[in-house]
Amino acid sequence: MDEAALRGLDPTSGSQAKQDLLTYFEQLKTSSNGWLLCAQTFVRNVYSDQYVQFFLVQVIEHHIRNRHSCCHQVEQVKLRQLMLTWIENQASVSLKQKGVVVRKVSQLFALLLLADYPENWPTFFADLLHSLHLGISCIELYLRILLAIDEEITDRDVVHTPAEMARNVLIKDTMREQCVPQLVDSWLQILEMTEETNHELACLCLDVVGKYVSWIDINLVANDKVVGMLLRYLTVENLRESATDCLHDIVSKGMDPIPKTKLIESLVKLLQDSKILPPAEDEDVDFVAKLANFVNGMGMALVSSWNKLVKADDPAADETLAALKSKLPLMFRFLGDEDDDISQSVFGFAHSYVAILKSHAAISEEHCHIFCGLLSLVIRKLRYDESYNFESEGEDEVMFLNYRKQLKVLFENLVQLNPHRCLTTVHDLVVRVLSNFQQCPFSDVEVALRLVYLLGETVPAPHFGADSKFPEMKALVSTVVTSQAFCHAHREVVLLYYEILVRYEKFFNHEPQLLPVAVASFLDEHGLRNPHSHVRSRCTYLFTRFVKLLRAHLHPVAHEVLKRIQDLLVLSSPDNGYPHGLISIDDQMFLYEAAAVLIMSTGLPQDKQLAMMKSLMTPVLERFESSLAMLRTVQSDAIQQQLAEFIHNLIALGSRTSKAFSTHQTMQLCGCTECFTEALSVFLKVLNVPVHRELLHSAVRQFLHRMIVCLGEDLLPFIPVAVSHLLKDCGQRDLQEFIPLFNQLIAKFKAAIQPFVSQIFMPVVQSIFSFLGSEIDKCDLFAEKERQSLQKSYFSFVNVLIMNSFSQVIADQGLENTHQILTTLVQGAVDFPDPPTQKTCFACLRRLVEVWGDGQTLAGFDNFIYDGIVPACFLAPMKSTFDLRDAQTVIALGETGQTMKEVLSKRVSDMNRRLICVSCICPLRVLNVYTFFKPNISHHFNCHKTAFMNIFNICSIAIRRHSRLS
Repeated sequence: MDEAALRGLDPTSGSQAKQDLLTYFEQLKTSSNGWLLCAQTFVRNVYSDQYVQFFLVQVIEHHIRNRHSCCHQVEQVKLRQLMLTWIENQASVSLKQKGVVVRKVSQLFALLLLADYPENWPTFFADLLHSLHLGISCIELYLRILLAIDEEITDRDVVHTPAEMARNVLIKDTMREQCVPQLVDSWLQILEMTEETNHELACLCLDVVGKYVSWIDINLVANDKVVGMLLRYLTVENLRESATDCLHDIVSKGMDPIPKTKLIESLVKLLQDSKILPPAEDEDVDFVAKLANFVNGMGMALVSSWNKLVKADDPAADETLAALKSKLPLMFRFLGDEDDDISQSVFGFAHSYVAILKSHAAISEEHCHIFCGLLSLVIRKLRYDESYNFESEGEDEVMFLNYRKQLKVLFENLVQLNPHRCLTTVHDLVVRVLSNFQQCPFSDVEVALRLVYLLGETVPAPHFGADSKFPEMKALVSTVVTSQAFCHAHREVVLLYYEILVRYEKFFNHEPQLLPVAVASFLDEHGLRNPHSHVRSRCTYLFTRFVKLLRAHLHPVAHEVLKRIQDLLVLSSPDNGYPHGLISIDDQMFLYEAAAVLIMSTGLPQDKQLAMMKSLMTPVLERFESSLAMLRTVQSDAIQQQLAEFIHNLIALGSRTSKAFSTHQTMQLCGCTECFTEALSVFLKVLNVPVHRELLHSAVRQFLHRMIVCLGEDLLPFIPVAVSHLLKDCGQRDLQEFIPLFNQLIAKFKAAIQPFVSQIFMPVVQSIFSFLGSEIDKCDLFAEKERQSLQKSYFSFVNVLIMNSFSQVIADQGLENTHQILTTLVQGAVDFPDPPTQKTCFACLRRLVEVWGDGQTLAGFDNFIYDGIVPACFLAPMKSTFDLRDAQTVIALGETGQTMKEVLSKRVSDMNRRLICVSCICPLRVLNVYTFFKPNISHHFNCHKTAFMNIFNICSIAIRRHSRLS
């Protein structure tokens, strides 16, 4: 061995030493005898250092995985002998200091089994069994090798190819025939030898039994001798957890339902007679968790057996169901345990039993009793523990929230099973708790409101009219709304109250007299002015949603609400020292949107609504003007940054305020068009500022997006100025973000904007081509991703033009430019590694064929059809990225068919002749892409069947021609 290179294994070695080590590692892997050198060195224990030993084993592993099966038989035998010799050498050595190496060697034996057993090494297990007499270390190696083998051939978490699955089946079948009984005997001997003297090894052996029981004969394990041993181990502190896991694996084994039921009944009776089940209240938590897992597996196995018997209409299903019911007290015992991990262990059993209850047409009295007990348990376990830290949530808190999510699913299943009973139970709890919520424990109040909130997700179509299927919901929500629970001291209760108001907003359509109470609750120190920032922030969002959802009913209170939130609309900025800081700018944006909705809800004449809207927006515009003036003159970079961010936020406030208007018509009805055209003319001034362009322009673009929706054609006079400034000296990111705005303009205004689009189109395209043509570092993944994003934006831009009947804009750019654009579409359809984008390109080409396919509209387009479009339909499926197992790719392939259909419909006279010419020069594998789908044509291409049949026939002729030539 190269001692100098091995020094690189020292954790303190330098980078050059590590590089030398990697080079040496590659040399050993590629050398014809590198594996032998490493194996001999490893077996002789030349190096005691674990890093070196692991290095040697890695080389051997690479050889087994990649070259062993191709080696001469003599070399294969040599490696097996060396590995067996290594086991023998460990007879007098402790393995405790070799944990990583031992696990790796175990994996090597498993890999050798996969490569050589049974054909080339039929004595594999006999050789392993022969080593057991050598001592404890060899026994441990034997057990670890068996675990590694199980991981390779039966672990369902490992994805195997069909060939690997067939190989694994062959190995297991051969083992069942040749050696499984001997393996089981060896396990029993090891357990008898170690149960008193070496508990660690006995637990390892029990793990092996549990792993293998899933695919060996159950009678080898589920017999008096083995079960007796396991019961005995359940009383031994160091063995009982492993013994319980082994029992779980036994009851989880796939079996016929009737024998499975009998096996479980006998095991449970033995455990109950031995006082193992149910466990004592003061039992060790870890052991109780193992028992819970066993009961969960047992319950799910019984449910599975019952389902199979019911499907087979077997009368034994009643016996299995009775056995299942008798285990419910155990499930309740563990589900209600104070330890959430133990409780969570039986969720599978609980879910499965609820599914059985759902399958019954009617719930019996017995089932109703079980249902109520389960519901009561779920409600109790949903409560927050006193130790929960709301101020600093750590790992324990996160684990409880995850546990609560799973409880929520169980609660939802119970509601679906019997919604009326759940509603009654929750209503009784809510009335009892909220009638005296200030004196009740916080956890009781919170869980009562939480259940009300969850019911909104689970009760089918909850509504509050006279014809409601669930009249209990109305009383329930009414109790919460009138409870003043928002005055509770704990913020979780306060937030839940507001969440319920928003979730059940339809309640106020039927009870409008309670709406002022609900709205007022948001406005004081419990809601928008709450001392806790998280509550304030969430309340601003919920308040805005509440106002928008109920705007039709807010007329009586709109004026009062606007007055009460006026102080929260005061702007904080760098030049006024942030006077209040109560509401963040993000929260203020919600409030501005809510204020605009309230103005619309006043029902005042248009002139008065306009005046109110101006009073809302004027401070924003004034502050904008003053801040913009400062930004033009100030020299400090830090102050410039602050001012730019503030101006960005001011424009964002204008955008958010406009969200009160869903269309141009709604803004006209309120008479507020003048207010926002004025705001637009003011905001556009920022486009002349030379600093922080990206930040400021992004805000203007967002405002323009909103104005397209709200102003309609009143926006058109502003478009040339805005677009020219946005495109002036813009960067790649600016251009990419500008394209969606341009797309929206085209889709909205269509013919009204076409002259301007014709003028601006080619400069935009040339800018895009300029950025795409610039060189980037191939190793710069971010730059490559940015380039692909710009390409996608370009194709979407062209697609919007073509699909909105702007194809003439492309035709007007001159033959050279038009041809360049068409060529990029073909390149995108064929080469771009993104199926949705390919589909977009083919859709553009299809539309152009539809418009220009007659050969008269655009000179030379008929030739482009055959030189570019038709070959693209053949070449795109040839690409390695064209994966027909992907749904998006199949959709793109369908678009190629639509394109070919359109070509056929426009050029039917000479299409066959042209296609034959194409097919003569088209590679055979490309033709096969189309003919491959012929048997499934009705499934894949039904909408253009005739066109594709024509293509298939031509491709078939071409394939036969290829065959004759070859």
